[in-house]
Amino acid sequence: MSRVGLCGSDLAMVYRGMLGDLVIQTPMGIGHEASGVVAKCGSAVTHLKPGDRVTIEPGNCCGNCDFCKAGHYNNCVKDNFYTMSMPYPRCIAHYFKHRGDLCHKLPETVSQEEGALMEPFSVAIHACRRSKVTAGTTVLVCGAGPIGLLCLLAARAMGAKSILVTDVRPERLETASKMGADFTMLVGGADPQKEAKGSRR
Repeated sequence: MSRVGLCGSDLAMVYRGMLGDLVIQTPMGIGHEASGVVAKCGSAVTHLKPGDRVTIEPGNCCGNCDFCKAGHYNNCVKDNFYTMSMPYPRCIAHYFKHRGDLCHKLPETVSQEEGALMEPFSVAIHACRRSKVTAGTTVLVCGAGPIGLLCLLAARAMGAKSILVTDVRPERLETASKMGADFTMLVGGADPQKEAKGSRR
């Protein structure tokens, strides 16, 4: 593995020992936002070769349920997403064995660091597609954490005309402004209507 991002779910498991209803009961690794270099391929893998730089989709869909057959394998009823299920391994390791069809070769113009961002960036792209963001759209992004900032970038790339980003932390809003937010708003105070008055545009 070359680069691995730390998701909020990883941090929850490290610092709280749990993620939602999932309680960590056995030793386990962390990390599912990752890129790496192919070390070895199985005999059925024809689109990759040792030395190829790849990003991974962190899951293990069955390929047989109705969702998988319809192309919506992210909703697989048997899927074991590598941040949710034990005892599946995680990506912070020297080597990580993964399905070839869920490894995607990176173009030469994409770095290993950028490759590790493909999984969270896909979340942002999916959110913008579901929200029908197109040229001229006005967008509200609630939260300027990593996913919120990636939503900001995705919305801008899809043609959003005006983007407002909210957060409870001023330093995050400062980052959002640097990354192209048209408006930012600090929320979490006692009078949300007063906070919103300056952002009616």
